[in-house]
Amino acid sequence: EGRIIAINPAFVEVYGWTAESCLGKIIPLYPPERAEEAELRAEKVRQGESFTLETEDIKHDGTRFPAQITLSPIFDSHGEVIATSVISRDISYRKETERMLLQTEKLKMAGEIAAGVAHEIKNPLGSIKGSAEILGDKKL
Repeated sequence: EGRIIAINPAFVEVYGWTAESCLGKIIPLYPPERAEEAELRAEKVRQGESFTLETEDIKHDGTRFPAQITLSPIFDSHGEVIATSVISRDISYRKETERMLLQTEKLKMAGEIAAGVAHEIKNPLGSIKGSAEILGDKKL
């Protein structure tokens, strides 16, 4: 039914919901615009499929964060899906590191381009300077 039946301390820390405020309830842990995607995933899990994905989740206070979610069905002794195990990780730090690495790569490329442009300008200037010195040495 989508109701929360158990949580651990990490859930409280990441999402900000206490056990008293969410157990037995249907809590949207994803932004409203992702509700359709979330329902499609839930349906796949109810059919026995499990998977891991990166998405955006929402905390109790409305703060959004990048999350890695692993969804797995929990089966009864007859092989019927009776619940879903959700393992969620806040990957904000990893995403920020990836963003900074990309920025570093862009700056590195800009530096390489600048060095190439400087080299291309310096070579003709060297020739011009040499020619000017030769012309300056000749007496008219």
